[in-house]
Amino acid sequence: MKNKKLLFFFSFVLIFVIAFTGWWFINFYFAKDFHQKIQQRLSNQDITFSIRKHVITGYPFYVENIFYNVNLLLPKDSNKTFAVSSLYVEKLVIVYPVWNPDDLSFSISGSSKFTLKEESKTFLTNQDSLEGKIVFNKMKEANLFLKKFQLAIENEKKLLFIEEFRLSVNQFFLNKKSDTGKHFKVVFNFLFPDKSIFAGANIESFQGQININGFLPLKEFPDSIQNWSQAGGFVEIKNFLLKMSGLESILNGSLTLDQNLQPLLVSTLKIKGYHLLLDEMGRSETINPKTKALGNIILNFFSRSNSTDEGSAIQIPLTIQDQWLSLGSFKVKKISSINW
Repeated sequence: MKNKKLLFFFSFVLIFVIAFTGWWFINFYFAKDFHQKIQQRLSNQDITFSIRKHVITGYPFYVENIFYNVNLLLPKDSNKTFAVSSLYVEKLVIVYPVWNPDDLSFSISGSSKFTLKEESKTFLTNQDSLEGKIVFNKMKEANLFLKKFQLAIENEKKLLFIEEFRLSVNQFFLNKKSDTGKHFKVVFNFLFPDKSIFAGANIESFQGQININGFLPLKEFPDSIQNWSQAGGFVEIKNFLLKMSGLESILNGSLTLDQNLQPLLVSTLKIKGYHLLLDEMGRSETINPKTKALGNIILNFFSRSNSTDEGSAIQIPLTIQDQWLSLGSFKVKKISSINW
């Protein structure tokens, strides 16, 4: 009896392994021609796609597609609406479990470069980690994680350093208007090694978090965005921290749309070191003396004391209503209407 039980157990294991192996090789068969199918589809649009090497590993539980030296090239005279005319990725990995091909993970490693369609310069990128995941189930989840990402112009200066960037999308493409969950989340931390790329600004870093609350499908505009707004949908702005030219500002608030589908912002802006910023913008002639004086008057108005100490901070209500950007009760600028 004991031997029969052992035989049954090992027979079950053997059948399971054979079935799993067979299923893996079926996935392997479809995966090995994956890049050729992409190549054929893109060639129909006059886009050149090539790779140096395609390796498939991951047996027995995963199908791991490793693409080396991926090249994408659009013809220079193309009138297609692509922002990039060429793209190169040193190593691209796409992985999915054999039991659920709809659960895709991807990563990019090594160096990459791209050329913008309207620019002759080539941009180089490098990163410690660029990983993402897309789940094509009922939740329609998508996640992207970027760490220590560096952007530079080839043979020139560094433009941007991203310490961390996280993107999370949940149920964003479903047709469920009654859903009011948190579906879109972005967490970012940008550093700018070359502060001169923004004229007169000297931006050092910019970080924060954005949450889109409420169901907002990416189709049927403007009806979908109107339904989103009327159902109580809003954008949450959390800890937008900007450091530039001695200034440090933090913005928190919420953004939605009014009955005319125009922006309606309610937020609080905390500013520290604004005198230094205005002085530097004055020296660089980014603003004229009258604008600088007006800025000092308005910002000093919100100061809790008459002190000009650079260490002091002020809090200002920042709003957009009826197409006017206002600092407290001061209407600063008329905002152009959005034509959806």
